[in-house]
Amino acid sequence: MRQADYAIAGTDAAAAVLRSKGYRGRLKTIPQFGTSETLFAPAPTRPQRPFTIGYIGRIVPEKGIEILLRAAAGLESEWRLRMVGGGAAREAMQALAHALEVDDRVTFAGQLPSADLPRWSCPR
Repeated sequence: MRQADYAIAGTDAAAAVLRSKGYRGRLKTIPQFGTSETLFAPAPTRPQRPFTIGYIGRIVPEKGIEILLRAAAGLESEWRLRMVGGGAAREAMQALAHALEVDDRVTFAGQLPSADLPRWSCPR
């Protein structure tokens, strides 16, 4: 933090954490894209389906997707993983899902417009 020229925080609380940890440089709070509780509300009656894990974001190493895939592969019950996003690690994560023999449980949807996310992630 001593060498950073500028910092961006997603919330004022995150900015306060940076300051409390010693960051003294220029800092801007830029609110993150939120989630609508109305758009992402569960359906009144849930379809019968296995335990479903969802991920929406960039598919890059720093997001920990490899850990997510390995953890899911270790689950003993029936499950599926639905991933939305693009990124440099997508092909590597698809290959890892195949190597872990769980590629039939993992869906990579690529990038989607925000307006399409509720339909895709919370099917009714």
